[in-house]
Amino acid sequence: MSEYELPSKNKFLWKRIQKRLTKQYSNCNQLENLLEKFLGDFKEAKCIGIYFKEQLNEEEKNLFFQQTLPFMQQCALLMPKLFPTHTIKRLVCGKAQSITFTRQQICCLLCHMFFCTLQVMKPEMKYWCTFEPWITCNGYKPVISYFHSLFNYFYRCSKLDFLEINQDLDEKDKQGNKQEKEKEEEKDNEKEKEKENEKEKEEEEKEKEEEKENEKEEKEDKKKNEKVKFQRNVIKPEEQPSWLTSELELIPIHLIETGIIGKNNEQIQVEFANKDIGFGISGTQEEIVFGMNIELCISMLICDTMKSNEAILIQNSWVTGVYKGYGLNVEFIKQPKIDPNNKNRMICAIDALELEYFEDYRIISQQLQKKNILHELNKAYCGFAPNNLINHEVATGHWGCGAFGGDKEIKAIIQYMAASQCQASKINYYCFSDNSFIEKFQKVLQIFKNESINKVSQLWVLLRKFHELFKNNHQNNSFFDLLIEKKLL
Repeated sequence: MSEYELPSKNKFLWKRIQKRLTKQYSNCNQLENLLEKFLGDFKEAKCIGIYFKEQLNEEEKNLFFQQTLPFMQQCALLMPKLFPTHTIKRLVCGKAQSITFTRQQICCLLCHMFFCTLQVMKPEMKYWCTFEPWITCNGYKPVISYFHSLFNYFYRCSKLDFLEINQDLDEKDKQGNKQEKEKEEEKDNEKEKEKENEKEKEEEEKEKEEEKENEKEEKEDKKKNEKVKFQRNVIKPEEQPSWLTSELELIPIHLIETGIIGKNNEQIQVEFANKDIGFGISGTQEEIVFGMNIELCISMLICDTMKSNEAILIQNSWVTGVYKGYGLNVEFIKQPKIDPNNKNRMICAIDALELEYFEDYRIISQQLQKKNILHELNKAYCGFAPNNLINHEVATGHWGCGAFGGDKEIKAIIQYMAASQCQASKINYYCFSDNSFIEKFQKVLQIFKNESINKVSQLWVLLRKFHELFKNNHQNNSFFDLLIEKKLL
């Protein structure tokens, strides 16, 4: 189905939502009761209680219940005005298309995801479409961090006038009226010029203050009406590169020892996705990216499963959390400032092959099969080159090398080839303090330079050679090892 029906379309359901969201909730117990009514099936909002009782002080609780939560309720109730058709379009499989939302619309949808008023649309949706997994879990550390990110996002939105539907400021008319008024006053009060001059000065200062305030309001209005773009990129078979014959040159690659992907504001930032993208309760790279970029979470409402020749890209989403750690040790540090250069940032969601778990050599042999190498090359190429974008920086790392069983060295070369084929300007490869990997990769890059290995097709040939050698009793040698030992040259 190409559209998702919002709860405002069902009059009976919407009246029930309105009734509950127009009430005032002043403490954690009341909020838990509200959420449990929407959750149904005797589900408990356990993590909400844990979060408010263990993570927030009294001042922070008061701020949430006096400002943030009332804003969330009001924003959720704007749904019929923000979505007059009571539906949103979906990015269906096999079709290259994009959908844009204003930040105000996204905020409204996220409020409903928190209140758990949205329903899973089967069979298109395989998983959840609200924050129920966070709300009902047992207070896992990553989820606590994601709640910090979510509630800080709502607090930021509450200060940006997101509850106004239309805001029309006409400064020229205001200033013109004031100038006419000043002229009339000068004519009628010639004898009181000194007093009038003082008034004029006061009015000028007042006007300047009003102008500053109006500029601030205009900026806020622009923020709520900024567009966030969700795109499904599809590469048809005839559009896939010929990796064997590609004469495109290898681009510069920079190995970054520490830090998170995207810390250098690269335009394409790779998200190590599942084929059904979304958030969860643990601390995988994908779950962290969604938890610290909250606006991405509405992807679960609009994105069908990715096929082998597809990628999903999200442009201009806000970063809502700075964090440290990984897995169960993810920890929210702070909410970042809004980056004015964020408009060109794209989160690139691509899913790697999920390899079967055999002995190590069987995993490597499986991913070296020609069909699997081509799958990964074309998947990365699809994500790295949306709309024929060129001369852009790509930020990535050990894609598909965790639970999916990918080999770091093979995946690094595949992504290097794909980024070069896309004619990116540079690839920043985040190594997550893997010093052994960095040392070997640096040696390999020096060998490429010394041996004039500078074309995409040359790396394809090396991968095929490695496959042949690997099958012939080189199962204890990695790809980089054989390159360093000159056995592939």
